[in-house]
Amino acid sequence: MTATVIFVANGFTRDNVRLQPWRYIYELARYQALKNKVIVVTEGASDVSVDLWDEGFSVVETCFLGVKQQAALGDYILSLNPDELWWSTTTRSIAFYPLLSRIHCRKIAYITCPLYKWAELIRASLSGVPYEQSRSLWGQRLVPWFLFRWFLNSRLFDGITVQSKNNQAVLEKGGISSSRIHFLPVGIDEEDIKPVDNLTLEEVANTLKKKGKEVIFLYLGALRPIRGFDSLIKAFPNVVKNNPRARLVVLARGASDERCEVLREELVAKGLGDCVSIVGGWLKREQVWSYIELSDLVVLPFVLVPSDIPIAVLESLARGKPVVVSPVDGLPELAMERGIVVDPLDTRKFSNELLQLSEDQQRIERYTESAREFINTYPRWSDVGRIMDDISSHCERGNP
Repeated sequence: MTATVIFVANGFTRDNVRLQPWRYIYELARYQALKNKVIVVTEGASDVSVDLWDEGFSVVETCFLGVKQQAALGDYILSLNPDELWWSTTTRSIAFYPLLSRIHCRKIAYITCPLYKWAELIRASLSGVPYEQSRSLWGQRLVPWFLFRWFLNSRLFDGITVQSKNNQAVLEKGGISSSRIHFLPVGIDEEDIKPVDNLTLEEVANTLKKKGKEVIFLYLGALRPIRGFDSLIKAFPNVVKNNPRARLVVLARGASDERCEVLREELVAKGLGDCVSIVGGWLKREQVWSYIELSDLVVLPFVLVPSDIPIAVLESLARGKPVVVSPVDGLPELAMERGIVVDPLDTRKFSNELLQLSEDQQRIERYTESAREFINTYPRWSDVGRIMDDISSHCERGNP
């Protein structure tokens, strides 16, 4: 029998479904749409605007998603006669208690955000991460934990899902009943591991102009302090000073030509002009995959992550590339035996770890083989969908 499944999520648009956490929501909705009526509710300018996507689910944009409009949002959700409601949950979701208590279908709190301690946020701020890049994380932390614990342990939700074992441990340590928490991982699809076409690979190889036995570190993402880019640029001069074969390629997502040129000038001033390449703008997925294929290691030195499991880590591992990640959220569990975990804010240690890795080809090869073995058995999105079904079946239906 067809059920009506509703996902509530902020910021869900066609433009960002390749980014986390929206990729996660997109894939779950797409899977459920194979057998159910699926509606994703997100914010918009009008009362209700419905768009049917080719993937088989509807996206509803509404101005009712704010706390003050929750009565209207509740009325709308109830009008859809939902069988199951997946609510994107942070500590601030407690403000929607009145709405959620009105809806008596199966309700699942899905958590995609990191759960930081005060010390982690303060340290990031002192390191130079601007407030506007971590505003939402600070806002979440302002809610007292005992309220969040009460909220999740109440019978308001029939289950809780997390993307990482780390968040599962944080919740359990924080007093949330372990029987209510379910691990629903981020998946990959066959596109993530399929070979790149030779033409695209050759084009990128010509751009790279790799010389001899260079060791290429690849950075993926925006040029933002929160992603650890500033920390990487501080650490890399010592790497190339002691190993001239080391090279850094930066895929600066969305960066303008002007921003890239300014960065190149800064790198020249630091003596890094010949060993750091900058690629700005928006690349096609096949181009990004080609850069990953042609690199030796991928560096993702997040100071903080806005979403628990960044897609870039899995994209890198999917192509058999070792990763260098920071010790935050769900990153270490993915890098285990497939790369290294190092604090990017400890410049000396970060630099030394990169240097040692660049000089140890056997270690790189060992991590590469481990990454390939790991991804062979890693859940595809279809597997994640089936796990989702199991979680739904496990949860009791509705509240009295």
